[in-house]
Amino acid sequence: MAFNPPSIEEIIDREKTYIKEVLKSLNPTDQNAFLYSLLVAMANLSNDNNMQLKIDIIPNSFVTTCKTEDALQPFANIKSVPKNLATISSGKAVISGIAGTVIPIGTNFLANDVKYRQTATVEIAEQSIGISNITANGRTVTVTTASEHNFASNIPITISGCNTEAFNGTFSTVTVTGLTTFTYTIENSVTATESSGDLIATATIAVLDLRSQTYGQITNLKNGDSLAIEGQIAGANNNAYTMFSGISGGADDEAFEEWKQRVVYRFQHPITYFNVANIKTAVLGISGNTRCWVKECTPTVGQVTVYFVRDNDADILPDSNEISKAKEAVVALRTVKDSNTDVFVYAPTSKVVNFNISDVVPNTATMKTAIENNIKQFFDDNVDLEATLSLEKIKSAIQSSFDLETGKQLDTYTLNTPSADIVCSTGELPVLGTITFS
Repeated sequence: MAFNPPSIEEIIDREKTYIKEVLKSLNPTDQNAFLYSLLVAMANLSNDNNMQLKIDIIPNSFVTTCKTEDALQPFANIKSVPKNLATISSGKAVISGIAGTVIPIGTNFLANDVKYRQTATVEIAEQSIGISNITANGRTVTVTTASEHNFASNIPITISGCNTEAFNGTFSTVTVTGLTTFTYTIENSVTATESSGDLIATATIAVLDLRSQTYGQITNLKNGDSLAIEGQIAGANNNAYTMFSGISGGADDEAFEEWKQRVVYRFQHPITYFNVANIKTAVLGISGNTRCWVKECTPTVGQVTVYFVRDNDADILPDSNEISKAKEAVVALRTVKDSNTDVFVYAPTSKVVNFNISDVVPNTATMKTAIENNIKQFFDDNVDLEATLSLEKIKSAIQSSFDLETGKQLDTYTLNTPSADIVCSTGELPVLGTITFS
């Protein structure tokens, strides 16, 4: 059905009729009166809004039918929605070796056939940090440092100053689990905790600042990934390892359908002021950002809180640099830019959901794979910020598992965990953890 907005004259006539009906003492036909001038001004404003709506409705019907990038480009230009192009990744890694060894700027490292370049000259040196807590229950020792450490998994670390002698020594079986935590393995089981004294963790290392030399998601590396040095540097080990935050930011060229969806969104949500549509468009206009949630009047009136994720990164939660970029994009939308204290941009808090399933019938590897795929699909389809995931819906998704190789439907199973609905609090996002079978 065609959209035919009324003319200015028709709008004025309707206004006159309405005033005559409800405000009988006023004369809306006197062209010298203030009331008539007000009617004309209101009619013109209404006409402008109608024409803008018509301008948006007409192209929108064409945008939804676009099949190629060339066809979509003119409409994207109208709404200033450029296609997100592939980006490089960057991040930090750690290399160990002999103190005094220099790693020159421009040194290349390789991982997964991708080349990464060191952006500054650094020197391997002994670095120490205080330990606030060290504990063990078995052979695994967990260390919490007094501040953020510069360590990476698989880097030799020396622990000293502990009364529990088994804690002291140099350990290469190190796994970094957080910005201030790591674990290592000792020979014999110990149950002990220390949190006082001169507890020190030391490593002879250099922190590398790396940038990928190619583009795309393939350049992203997760915590503890290995990078081989290109060539050899005397006094440096052959491999570096990524720090806890990994190497991130690499994104592929935006898929056509994703780009088209953003263009359609702009036509369906005309941007006039600092609003939800505008904020989402700004955040998702940054390469690699995939989902965004905007909470108006949060934490109070006059403020806005924004969350976003990067589903194609090794860690979907954005780091501090990515959060800063998103906040800059949001703040830039404001008419008054004297302060950004009313704009809050965060990474969601992960609410990890682990699964343990037993008594699977038929108990085959391919059926277990089918169950895993159904759980993953359930999370793709149902997860939202601060959402509640129904246990019954989770069970239904598992029960519908079908083994394509054997042609058999899942008969029975027992879901041990989770055992209740997954309820998220403010800022939490359900994230799929491990799926184990027992």
